[in-house]
Amino acid sequence: MSMRWSILRIALVFTAALPAVSGCAVDDVRNLQDSSPAITLAMSVEDADDAPKTKMSTTVTQSDGVFRGIDQIFIVPFNTDGSPVSLDDYRLGNSNVVLLEPRIGSTDLVYNNNSHLFEASLIPKSMNHVLAYGNASNDGDISTKYGMHFNGRLTPEGLANPTRASDIFFNLVPVLEGSQSGELSEITTKADNILAALNNIVAAILQSKNEHILSILDIIKRENQILACSYPVFNRIRSEIQTALLNVSGEDPATIADKIRVNTAINSFSTVLGEAGDNFPVSYGIPEGALGFWWNGAEFIRLINGVNIALVNPADYCYPPSLWYYANSPIRTSDDESVRYKYVPDNQWNEILDFYQDGAAVIASTRSVAIEDAFQYGVGMLEISFKEPGSEAALAATGCPLTGIIIGDQKDVDYNFMPATTRSNPSRYIYDNIVGDLKIGDTGTSVQTLTLQTVDNYTVHFALEFQNRTGKTLYCQQGEILPWCKFYLAGKLDPNSGATQPQNETLLTVFSKDRKTTVSVKIESLRNAYNTVPDLHDPQLEIGIVAEMNWAHITPKSHKINL
Repeated sequence: MSMRWSILRIALVFTAALPAVSGCAVDDVRNLQDSSPAITLAMSVEDADDAPKTKMSTTVTQSDGVFRGIDQIFIVPFNTDGSPVSLDDYRLGNSNVVLLEPRIGSTDLVYNNNSHLFEASLIPKSMNHVLAYGNASNDGDISTKYGMHFNGRLTPEGLANPTRASDIFFNLVPVLEGSQSGELSEITTKADNILAALNNIVAAILQSKNEHILSILDIIKRENQILACSYPVFNRIRSEIQTALLNVSGEDPATIADKIRVNTAINSFSTVLGEAGDNFPVSYGIPEGALGFWWNGAEFIRLINGVNIALVNPADYCYPPSLWYYANSPIRTSDDESVRYKYVPDNQWNEILDFYQDGAAVIASTRSVAIEDAFQYGVGMLEISFKEPGSEAALAATGCPLTGIIIGDQKDVDYNFMPATTRSNPSRYIYDNIVGDLKIGDTGTSVQTLTLQTVDNYTVHFALEFQNRTGKTLYCQQGEILPWCKFYLAGKLDPNSGATQPQNETLLTVFSKDRKTTVSVKIESLRNAYNTVPDLHDPQLEIGIVAEMNWAHITPKSHKINL
């Protein structure tokens, strides 16, 4: 699964034909002080020769080199002193550039220069600079948690009608947000109900005087171990209790009564566990290890974050960002309406730009406007590959696939896709749970996820989620990693660690917009693994991953279109 970092160029081209405007004659619209004649929007798509990859499907990420389209296009006009739009710059006029059909279909581009003309838009006079944004078309339904994980989510704020550039934000979307705001309470209630039912089994066991029945408690309580509040863990414990109870011999009335009592408690436990669902809590879109529990010496209790355990707050998990394009660009203009006929396969984009005047603003005679700079990705990307694992991780190398990536230190971004600084902006965690089936021992492939730009000179913490499919119990610093259960290895990325810089650049951030951060991971053992997702900023965090980081610059080259 690979991703082409498509770079789009757009041109706004006036035509003689104007749309109907309620209450105004065509000539009135042409002569309005804050308006211009209708325009068309031409977009040229260029692709990266170095094709980075991502966790999403090839159609979602255009990794097959096929343009998937843009569903939303926003053009915000400005008049600046020639500099790029800055935070406090006011939008020109009372509205954004108006496009009658602000989208591009997957087959709507002209071959070779990959351009597309939109008919009949309005643009304000005096415009000499723009902020331009585009949201890539989604692949499939995004109304479900799976669809949002698959495509990513990044919602614009203030973009439809900003007064200033500072009004524009792009916000991460929490997995437990909006209409699902009660889900965190629902999750913790289900976990508490399951633990209460499990403790009823404990009580039933303790009523017995049969040493074999009493010994079942020694099997399941796992003193000083922390386990995830998840269906696979509870299902494993239930299986252990049932197996041990079947092995209890004796047909005396007391033993039979004890076994019936414990079996009744097991059945009640099974009912409660079934009500939670066989994919609890993953069905809510959060990691399996989001909540934890242990035996406190008398009963099983859920661990409370900040009290007896340091975990990531489940409310802080967000979907990976979706694919947004972005440009903060000057424009070029032309008074020649026939420039629209230059958008043909015979012309490259630079050749088309030669027909425009550089450094100009829109005036009454302007018939064509080109947005000069490339549309770039507003998002960044993390690409992870594995080195040969250490000898202590040999068993896990073939039997423990990667099932998720958790990235900390992610913040909402501003109009320039930089971490927003004009309002409260707490760090949150991207959770990407669609990562293929890469295993610890797979050294020839990689897996990727989209990210937002991070703060300069700031170390980013992350964790990798694996599943124990070895059929055996493994061991970590929290105790046993039960078969078919998930575990977590933490790592950190320091931008000042001496990582290789892109050519002619010096990056100070771990993740940067329109850049790929490649991380090579070596796992020596599982000794520092966790059954629950640890607070990645905990000073006592055990680092279980040795990571080497580099950056890659993407050089635009060509793009394919399915016709």
